[in-house]
Amino acid sequence: MAPEAEDKTAHAKISPGFAARLEQLGPDDEVHAIVMLHSGDTKPALKSRPTKNARRATLKSTKEAVTVVLPVIDRILKRHHGRRLKSDVDALGAVPVITTPTGINALTGLEHVKAIIEDQPLIRIA
Repeated sequence: MAPEAEDKTAHAKISPGFAARLEQLGPDDEVHAIVMLHSGDTKPALKSRPTKNARRATLKSTKEAVTVVLPVIDRILKRHHGRRLKSDVDALGAVPVITTPTGINALTGLEHVKAIIEDQPLIRIA
């Protein structure tokens, strides 16, 4: 893969607004983000709510699919003075992290990373 193509793929994993905010931060600033991982084949939407056992099976499948990449993510985070904020992924294949802007950029280069979303506080709209 050409370096230009790899760079475009990596930047497609974060929004232009998030990328712009990352560029404004200092190299040691902390960034809270949610890393969305590829968690296997996407299944078509169901017409009814899945059973409890089906939901458990989906969660187990998601966790098994991303188990391989978690140590890689941990190494990248450690290298960039970051860490996972939860020890495990959720049912959507998401894991919250805290790291530096260069840590976020390093994570975008992983094949298993689908997207990285800026973790922002919720604000009540009056």
